[in-house]
Amino acid sequence: MICNILNVLGTLYGLIIGFATIRLLKKHVAELYNQYTAIEYKKLQWAKTYIVLGLCYVTLGIALKLLFPLIIQNHYYQFVMTIINIGLLYWVSIHGFFQQNIIWLLTDKSKVLTTKQKKPTTVEPELEEDLRSINMLLKELEAFMIQEKGYTKTDLTIIDAAERLGIHPKQLSKIINSKYNQNFNTYINTHRVKKVIEVLESDSLKNLSIEGIAIEVGFQSKSAFYGFFKKYTGTTPLKYKKSLKNIKK
Repeated sequence: MICNILNVLGTLYGLIIGFATIRLLKKHVAELYNQYTAIEYKKLQWAKTYIVLGLCYVTLGIALKLLFPLIIQNHYYQFVMTIINIGLLYWVSIHGFFQQNIIWLLTDKSKVLTTKQKKPTTVEPELEEDLRSINMLLKELEAFMIQEKGYTKTDLTIIDAAERLGIHPKQLSKIINSKYNQNFNTYINTHRVKKVIEVLESDSLKNLSIEGIAIEVGFQSKSAFYGFFKKYTGTTPLKYKKSLKNIKK
């Protein structure tokens, strides 16, 4: 009786941990878009897949135990379950070994500009000063993107951009989100796509393919470029290029 209760509690605990981990992974992915431009190998998709498979595995075990209690005592069943356990363990170990380390941004209150300070005796001047500071930062950010072409750095992170501006990454993330209603990833990739469109329209890099131009402006992979280009323009790069040729005719 006690063993059955412990088994049930252990199973419930495993299910709760599994679903909680999936929620954390979703938050992790959302944070990635606020920090990185190259996210292909940082999404921990393998971990999510492993947890989902694990939840299915546990659910199947519960169902078999309830519907066919005699099967779980079968040696063949136990052998198959052992092989599955070893396979899952080996699979997650391999993916974990090759997983890149991801820097987690910590809030440094000493470096964060915010309008939510202690209430001063006169509020308006301080608010105006904060707004001026933010506008200056935005101008510096745009200068870094357009004049210095900061977006062409393939592995550009919000830490790099924040260091260039001399502010904390979290503050830069908040400014981009509030001003442009975009995360850092979208903001940088928008600059990249605009440059690709500019190059295609001017036909200034005839010797490069569309993929070559994408790499030149900072996209790390073909899939990332095509995905964002279609999201931004509503069409594929090839169709966009063909439409330009038709217009010129």
